[in-house]
Amino acid sequence: MNTDLMRFVPMNTMINSYQMAIKEVDEAFNHLAAARKHLKDIYGDNGGNWRAEVIKANLYYGDLAQAARQNKEAMKKTMWGFIVEKTQIRHLLSEKKMKELDKMIEDEKLPEVETDTVQAFISNLACNLPNLFKEACCEVFDMLRPPRSEYKTNTEFEIRAKVIMNYMVDWSYGSCMLEYRREQSLINLDNVFHLLDGKGSIKYPHDLVTTIKTAIREKLWEAETEYFRCKWHKKRSLHITFKRMDLVKELNRIAGGNRIKSI
Repeated sequence: MNTDLMRFVPMNTMINSYQMAIKEVDEAFNHLAAARKHLKDIYGDNGGNWRAEVIKANLYYGDLAQAARQNKEAMKKTMWGFIVEKTQIRHLLSEKKMKELDKMIEDEKLPEVETDTVQAFISNLACNLPNLFKEACCEVFDMLRPPRSEYKTNTEFEIRAKVIMNYMVDWSYGSCMLEYRREQSLINLDNVFHLLDGKGSIKYPHDLVTTIKTAIREKLWEAETEYFRCKWHKKRSLHITFKRMDLVKELNRIAGGNRIKSI
């Protein structure tokens, strides 16, 4: 049985090992600082969704190899998210496709971030843009023609000049607000109309959601953008009147017609 209370280590060996450890720790932190600077060159200093973090505070550092692996995984997710944001591909995706892409990033289904893999990702998106845009149009079309609607202004077969959507606003403690679970639907609607008009993606702060939220804060009951007139009511419904019937007609052409007959 080992009865030693402390393993004997020569003084010089102990001091040398300690000094080497201090030196390597210093070098490691210098490398981390350099790595963070490289990430800042990409994401900038503004913070927000894209932060130049090289160490996540919630990691367990008892296993340094595991900590290093988890850090690299987190950095990879952040970088792919940043790439997706910069390509603005989200503005062309349906809500369903956006969730699929987010899950691919979160589950690390995308490859390592390298020049070839990023170029292949962007090329694949470019080749699929027409199909992605059509899918986004179909999703918005289906949202605007809810089946078995109680309102005469809504129709299941084509979009007309006005639609009424239920459960788009909420009431809490006497104040009104947009139903946060439905905001993405309005963002998608706004994006599709901008793209149909050849204007590109929506721009803050003139987008539909921001315009409605601003009006609600000002205690108003209606708001207007380039494409929509909106009114909301205490029964939680949102009335949307379309200002550009030429774009509505194009949406009906892309997402309606024979597609509706086959559903």
